[in-house]
This record gives sequence, structure tokens and C-alpha cells, in this order.
Amino acid sequence: MTDFLPSLGLSLAIAVLVGLERESYRLSGVNTIAGLRTFIFIGAWGWLTGVITQLWGPVFFPVAFLSLIAILSLSYYIRMKNQEQHGLTTEMAAIVIFLLTALSLQLDHSIV
Repeated sequence: MTDFLPSLGLSLAIAVLVGLERESYRLSGVNTIAGLRTFIFIGAWGWLTGVITQLWGPVFFPVAFLSLIAILSLSYYIRMKNQEQHGLTTEMAAIVIFLLTALSLQLDHSIV
């Protein structure tokens, strides 16, 4: 399990950085779907997906990724019906965070 710890730290650091940026955007009065806690959750979900994929094979990755896409799409649809602002920045950031954290297990951790 200690092989996974550097990638977990890197994943959570990436998620925290993006989450803090999105949180500051939200505190400025703009309504977004995600802040710090949500991005930490997405980062942990991506990392856990990467771990499960390495241990049990590649079948789990598309299921987890499509689940995230479905949740984000539903959230965007609900927000679009209730607001006039229709940006996709937070949703795209969530997808990137998921992919980066899932792929963080593939890095050479001797440089981390």
C-alpha cells in the first residue's frame, strides 16, 4: 500500500489547488457546482479509480469516468434551467482533475 501513498499525496494536492481556486471564484458571488470539498472528493475518486484499475483490470475505469460525466451533465442541466449563466469551466476542471488523479499512479515517484 505504501506504493500508492506518493500518488495519493500528489492527487490530493492537485485537487486542493483547483478546489481553492474554484472556491475563491464561488466566494466572489458566482454560483458554481463545486468548491474545495467537492474537488477533493473528485480527486480521491479519480485516485481510487486508478488504484482499482491497477489491481483488478481496466473495466472499472470507464464505468467510474462515465458515472462522473453523468453526474456533471445532470448538474449542468439543472443549473442551466435555473440560471442565465451557462459556463462549463468547473465541469471541465472536474473532468481534468479526475483524469489527472487517476493517471497519477502511472508517474515515476522518485521525482515527487
